[in-house]
Amino acid sequence: TGTLPAAPENPPPLAEVVNALYGADASELLQIIRMASGRADDKSLKSIMVVAHNPGLHELSHELIGKAGADDREALAENLPTSGVAVFRFAVDDWSDVSPRRGGLELFVSPPVLPLQGERSWKRLESR
Repeated sequence: TGTLPAAPENPPPLAEVVNALYGADASELLQIIRMASGRADDKSLKSIMVVAHNPGLHELSHELIGKAGADDREALAENLPTSGVAVFRFAVDDWSDVSPRRGGLELFVSPPVLPLQGERSWKRLESR
């Protein structure tokens, strides 16, 4: 388990429990992500974290990939395991514009290979 310290000038992240995430399929998860725009009073909402269950989260992750490294794409296509992390970047101004095949897979970390890929992957993400 690791934590990234929040920058002192940034307020702590907001957290919202969305009960509909539990058991949601890929299309329901995408709708919840798109609704993030309507939940933010502040247009500066630049990132969201979705914690949900499979198979919906794995299916959505696979659908969102527009651009990815071959190894990450292949590994994610195989499985998004429990505690796996997939980080996507979208070239959109509003969360309502998130759509399939428009996400760049920035990072995929899978617990079974974490000792092999973890440090390298996190450094890659931090450098962006």
